[in-house]
Amino acid sequence: MYTDGNNYPNIKKLPSDLENAIEHLSGNEVLLTAFREKIITSYMKLKEQELKDFNSEETFSKKDPITNWEKLNTLDC
Repeated sequence: MYTDGNNYPNIKKLPSDLENAIEHLSGNEVLLTAFREKIITSYMKLKEQELKDFNSEETFSKKDPITNWEKLNTLDC
């Protein structure tokens, strides 16, 4: 399990939250080229709205179990 990068100093850490992941995605030329800018832009718009909806109803905490919003909006079971 990757934890702090000390074992692999040349590997960058992935973003730890959706907001930072969206920000990094918007500048990733490899993914923009591979999936086309229109698809990436559409995906980012969807995830930004998802983040806005979540933040209007919940407060995220890594210590808490899954939220009601996540149960209703992200799980298919």
